[in-house]
Amino acid sequence: MKYRWVVATRIWRFWSIPVRLARAQVQVCVLDYDIDCQVAHNNTTYTMNKTTLSGLMGLMLASSLTLTAQTTHEPWGEHYPSEQLAYSEHNPAAVTDGNSNSTTGLTSRAIVTDHALANPCSISDEFEETSGTSVAEVSAGGGQSLEVAVGRGSFTAGNVEGEVNSITVPFKHRFTDRVSVKASIPLNYTIVKDVGFPPSDIDVWGGGLIVAVPYDVYIKADNVPYRWTVSPALGMTLRDSSDANVGTWMSTAAVASNFNYKINNHFILNIGNALTLNWSQRLGDDSAKITQKDQQIVVNGVQFIVPIERWVMNAFIMDTRLLQDAAVDNYQTYGLGGGYQFSKKISLRLYVYTDQGPDYQAYSVSIASAWNF
Repeated sequence: MKYRWVVATRIWRFWSIPVRLARAQVQVCVLDYDIDCQVAHNNTTYTMNKTTLSGLMGLMLASSLTLTAQTTHEPWGEHYPSEQLAYSEHNPAAVTDGNSNSTTGLTSRAIVTDHALANPCSISDEFEETSGTSVAEVSAGGGQSLEVAVGRGSFTAGNVEGEVNSITVPFKHRFTDRVSVKASIPLNYTIVKDVGFPPSDIDVWGGGLIVAVPYDVYIKADNVPYRWTVSPALGMTLRDSSDANVGTWMSTAAVASNFNYKINNHFILNIGNALTLNWSQRLGDDSAKITQKDQQIVVNGVQFIVPIERWVMNAFIMDTRLLQDAAVDNYQTYGLGGGYQFSKKISLRLYVYTDQGPDYQAYSVSIASAWNF
């Protein structure tokens, strides 16, 4: 375990001069003429008063000294403290792992959205047996479908805030009544605000490819009041930020399930589950100081779907658990959404949802359009 000491000597109130030493950060800034010393180690802060400091350090001047010790498993890079965004065990704003907007979290969400949550505009058709002005009349059966989903959100992790923008493009091709292939391209752009000395915004770019093979265990032809789809998937994700000295590529293996039960003509219950296994590697030389990180994520939830003619409303609750060490090792997602079928080939969906976890909150909105042909 290596230690890094950050020393800040405050002398006056109106100016601040940061100075970089070999393995230390020194910042001189103006405050009042009092002496106070704090030592932080393993999330525990120790405070020493003026008398203790004068005895220990012989400082009799009218100034204050703040001494902070921090530990890490790897040497500190040239972008301190932005580089801390890579260490998911300690930082709830980490972009590599450890929260819903990290690389592992975004990949897990993409799999859950496509394969654990039911598409409200299509699942109601699976149970519809009569014609009329319902979703069944206007929904598309087709062997292929293309979607475009655009999302925007914000998050607060500890004292760090940020924004997330995403575009996801899934394409599905059905081979038989029960077997299909679905390829999804998730792209994202994250801004972590006011990080480092002096504070500045950190840009993080990411993208990937997820390919799944959904298998419909029960379909309409089985004449049962439930549907069940199991979707094994493989994926690859790249995420990089030159600002924060963070870079990683991640391979993923996953399996997702959604089980839908028709309670009555106006209410469908979906049970969604997903397990993602993630293996991360360093991306080029930029991440030479970032440790390799593997993570496993388990997601379980329920979704309530209410079809109303061409409209379909739904609500869902998902519980996410990270099995390896992480600053945010669990969080809950609460969402509301609605869908509308314009024709047999075009539908539109809107979702709003929030993630709530220890020292972490995120809020997002997503709109998606699907074309069947």
